[in-house]
Amino acid sequence: MPMQSMPSSSFVDWRLNRKAQVLSTTGLALCRSHPLLADLYVRVTGHITRGLGHHFERETIDEFILLYCVEGQGWLRLAGQEHVVQPQQLVVVPRGHAHGYGAYNADPWTIHWAHFDGSQVAPFLELMDHSPQRPILTLQRAHWLDLPPLFNAMLALLSGDPSPVHVVKAASCLRQILSTAALDRATRCLLPAPESAVDRVIQLMHRNITQNLQLEEMAAHVDLSTSHLHRLFRSQTGAAPINFFMRLKIQRACELLDNTEMKINEIGHFLGYSDPHYFSRIFKQITGHAPRQFRSLRRAGKKLAYPPISGADYDGPHRS
Repeated sequence: MPMQSMPSSSFVDWRLNRKAQVLSTTGLALCRSHPLLADLYVRVTGHITRGLGHHFERETIDEFILLYCVEGQGWLRLAGQEHVVQPQQLVVVPRGHAHGYGAYNADPWTIHWAHFDGSQVAPFLELMDHSPQRPILTLQRAHWLDLPPLFNAMLALLSGDPSPVHVVKAASCLRQILSTAALDRATRCLLPAPESAVDRVIQLMHRNITQNLQLEEMAAHVDLSTSHLHRLFRSQTGAAPINFFMRLKIQRACELLDNTEMKINEIGHFLGYSDPHYFSRIFKQITGHAPRQFRSLRRAGKKLAYPPISGADYDGPHRS
């Protein structure tokens, strides 16, 4: 296993931060025989938040594995090579290959994942220019923001005892994920360009999601004035930098409410809000629900969507 730093006490064992849905034997048989599923289907999908200690080693596997890193870092061993997996990277582990992967202890990853198969997988991987020697695709900003809602939708669709229609819809979400990756590869080849200042600022936000970044820090990171960064960022994303960062934090709070047993004040503190009431007010203004209500409704099966990253700019709720 790759060298890892000592674990940080701020992270929790991945088994406590894992959420997954697995198709039953009957559901799997349906996938392999149904005309709308035999070409592409999802057998199991899930989400791991800050997965301290998460790792797997396999001699082989009879299906494909998809990993999408949201934050933190992990490692992948495949075809005799070792790779570092970072945010906004999509990994495909091919069927029939020995492999290993896991989270780095010093900064354990948050990932969405799925096991999938079907006759159309190989053509999709060809469009993605995927091979065991090139198993990782770093997505452009225009595409990586689209993926977490699709993974979350797959997880919700396969929950409980899904009907054939739910399984078909989950397969449709997987098709969108693979199509997005193929499109990303195609546009990258057609329009090669250096990483933009906005991309670098968004990556800075992801790396510091638990901190309180100021506009001055973001601008200094890309060597721009605050006014120039504000105009550039808003023209490319539709939101001001601070507003974008706030919404990114609240989207992460939704994932933590949904996929962990962390208390609401713990989630707020983890994301840099020392005042739990202030965190709750921001959360409600952006999502329309208080954190406790959001968690209860989601766990009762109500299909509440996570808030979009871009939205109307505002300064946050006023402190009383």
